[in-house]
Amino acid sequence: MTAMSTVRRAAPRRVTGIGAGDLWLLFAANGLIIGALWVRSGGLGGIGDPGAMLTNVGRIAGLLGAYLALVQVLLLARLPWLERLAGFDALTRWHRRNGKLCLILLLVHTVLITAGYTLAGRTSLPHRGLQAAHQV
Repeated sequence: MTAMSTVRRAAPRRVTGIGAGDLWLLFAANGLIIGALWVRSGGLGGIGDPGAMLTNVGRIAGLLGAYLALVQVLLLARLPWLERLAGFDALTRWHRRNGKLCLILLLVHTVLITAGYTLAGRTSLPHRGLQAAHQV
């Protein structure tokens, strides 16, 4: 008998619980639920009106941006089970990518909501700002 024939190979480890792929599925499912709630609350209304349409798209951008801000906190919260699941390096990479998307969505939200309210009120942006300043 040779030394190679007596070495036993370990049985493959059985994976239990959730994995990194499951985390992405959970992440996407929550985003879809947010989108479905937005649609159910009238998010697709005002399709013929440009002001209402911009405002509605700005709202979903804000909702998703706020959701991604929550994900940002969770990604680097140093949760032991999450670090064991994905690894700190992967969480840091996801945090960087998610942060860029979060900022873009929140900027899009700001621009579209402002443009939508300006179009809906049929006023110029400086005039709209003066109206808001006098109402305070």
